[in-house]
Amino acid sequence: MNKICASKEFANHDHYEPLLRYLVASTLKNETPKEISIAMEIFKKNRDYDPTLDSTVRVYVHNLRKKLQSYYHKEGKDDNIQILIPKGHYKVEFQENYAMTLNRSKSPFILLGAIILLLLVAMLGMLFIHHNKNIISKNDPVWGDVLENSQKTTIVLGDHYFFKGHFFGQSWNIRDVQINSDNEFEDYLDTLALSPEIGTLGKYAKSYFPTRIPWSLSNIASLFHHNHISFDMRIGSNFQWNEINKNNIIYIGSFRGTGVLMNVLQEQIHYNSENHELTMLTGDTTKTQSVFAATLTSDYPMIDYAIVVKRPGPRNNTLFFFLSTHDIGTIETTNLFSDPENIKEFENAYLRDREIKYFEAVFEVKGFSHSSMEHRLVYFNDIEK
Repeated sequence: MNKICASKEFANHDHYEPLLRYLVASTLKNETPKEISIAMEIFKKNRDYDPTLDSTVRVYVHNLRKKLQSYYHKEGKDDNIQILIPKGHYKVEFQENYAMTLNRSKSPFILLGAIILLLLVAMLGMLFIHHNKNIISKNDPVWGDVLENSQKTTIVLGDHYFFKGHFFGQSWNIRDVQINSDNEFEDYLDTLALSPEIGTLGKYAKSYFPTRIPWSLSNIASLFHHNHISFDMRIGSNFQWNEINKNNIIYIGSFRGTGVLMNVLQEQIHYNSENHELTMLTGDTTKTQSVFAATLTSDYPMIDYAIVVKRPGPRNNTLFFFLSTHDIGTIETTNLFSDPENIKEFENAYLRDREIKYFEAVFEVKGFSHSSMEHRLVYFNDIEK
């Protein structure tokens, strides 16, 4: 506590230190701070203080929440314990610093560190096998502009966003398919009237990666490695809309994990998460072009529909999407588009004769569990730049 209050973020700012100490002390006493009590104790308001007319407490708590976030991003990034103020509440929470304890974590979730480790193993293995197999031309209609343009490349991994809840004395990790980022979670809290007596909701420091992510990532990373394409990686739930202007973007994951990137696709692609129905629309977005419904059962064959989309970005960059409902679709399409022989076959059939660079393609993939057995192209549309 003393370290936080002595930091630059809290220096020369009246009220924030006593406010933080008051909220922490109340929480440690297992008390829920009331707005009127905070107003009288910290801001010396009179007993006739009316929170409906005076927003002082709410404004200061909002700013305090931002100051804590800034502190843990800078000076306090190595603190073992973090103090959080859930939105809409005055009772603080104490959370172990996830970044500091990642190596000790026994979480069943597939974490980014495990993905990176698997990626390195895959890259080292491929280094000694078929060294020149994955070399592609700079004139290649699929990957050539990623090689040629001056933009950096970011691979966005579609994670499944979780938040946490505490109800009736028990803690829960919660997944809602309609909530896939911190911003969407905060918007959800704004619409929720949840009293502390019923329970609390808060952000969760971990994400879940489906099995498709390490397999699909290793396919694309192997291709990039052999063609000397450097890249960085981002988690989909943390990706911000303004980042779409900066780099080539390659998204790998499910429809539900696209987050803000779905804004790029929604004019031509609609996905219903309840029945796994995929609808491809014509350019005017008024007429249905094709509808595909995945069948996700434990019996063979499981039928998945995977989309590969290549679009021009807003700043002479390239946007690539590998999307599917289940694991087998994304794994199969990233494998197809990282194999030069398959790429050449696709290009000769659909791209070269018409000099097409940007396209939408839907593949029907059959298989079971996480293994695909066969695929076929069921929809293709070229996109005008």
